[in-house]
Amino acid sequence: KPSYAVLLRESIRMDNQENSAQINAIPADSQLIILRNPDGEKLIPTDNGILLDEWFAKRLSASVGDTVIVGDIPLTVTGIVREFVRSIQYVTPATAEKLGYDTVNAAVITVDPQADPETVYGAVGETEGFLYQTLTTDQKISVEIGFHPLNVVTYAYAAIAMLLGLIIIYNMVV
Repeated sequence: KPSYAVLLRESIRMDNQENSAQINAIPADSQLIILRNPDGEKLIPTDNGILLDEWFAKRLSASVGDTVIVGDIPLTVTGIVREFVRSIQYVTPATAEKLGYDTVNAAVITVDPQADPETVYGAVGETEGFLYQTLTTDQKISVEIGFHPLNVVTYAYAAIAMLLGLIIIYNMVV
């Protein structure tokens, strides 16, 4: 059974505070992401709840038990997550569906350790909407699947930005 995540961006508000946030929807049994609170205890997302990272919780002045509004849906803060890299909030896939998101766009697939890595790598690469994969030594394959149309827009903007950069550099040299 693959572990997966649904990545979304949504506004979260509490009282008079409102901030845009990245939210990952992960199942309770996910092997993709293991969440811990500041004391190192494992956290599991629950339906109708949200796990806020420390930084985001401070911005909203939110703590465990508070109610925040995500989109138009009230959710209870069920835990505060220690995030070291960036600000990410966590919900379950059922909660993400209530918010209108249901596309899986990342997965970890565990395969037989005896399987031929090239065969597995090639089979996963044939997935529709496939962006990239990483094969680790313990035969776990990390896959990002790009079904979201914003990926195309993002790549287009990146290409335009690179072209504009080249034009600027050319004009500075000439």
